[in-house]
Amino acid sequence: MQIFSLKAKLVVSVKGVLMILQRRLVDRRLLFFDELGEPTKLTETELYVGYEKREIEICADQPFLGEVPSVGNVAPDLTCFPANHCQEALRRRQYLEGVMGKDQSKLPSEEIMLEELKKIAKIIGDACAPSISTVRRWASRYIGGNIIRLVPKHNKKAAQQRLQVSLKAYWGALLMNFI
Repeated sequence: MQIFSLKAKLVVSVKGVLMILQRRLVDRRLLFFDELGEPTKLTETELYVGYEKREIEICADQPFLGEVPSVGNVAPDLTCFPANHCQEALRRRQYLEGVMGKDQSKLPSEEIMLEELKKIAKIIGDACAPSISTVRRWASRYIGGNIIRLVPKHNKKAAQQRLQVSLKAYWGALLMNFI
């Protein structure tokens, strides 16, 4: 069996008639045009069933044949989060890098860490430095230097979710009054 991707310009033969895949429609059907320009719409299921029954053949000389389609999700970066969350993650990283030093392997003793946190707070203009336990919690997440793990998770808090549910209920009730 051949490996093929449902990309534009895929050439198939349906019962001896050559057809070219133009695009995918809004309803997810595939739009093919034959040699004379006549449109034909098929669902993916119809295409695969026809291919299995050998009513539809994939023409051999075309691009993308034999390539295994690779679709991968890209890891999130700071642009995926609100600006204030990004700034907070960068702030947390400044504290961690300042406290851990160049070796980035372990945190210093409490006395040294307290002094370093105060120095860093003064340098970056924070009113008060984070506590030692907070910095330890950040350090436990910051394994591998992944700054995404330092982004605050405010959107996953229960109060935020309850607020969204109650707002939906409020707007739903409000809209029902107008209908």
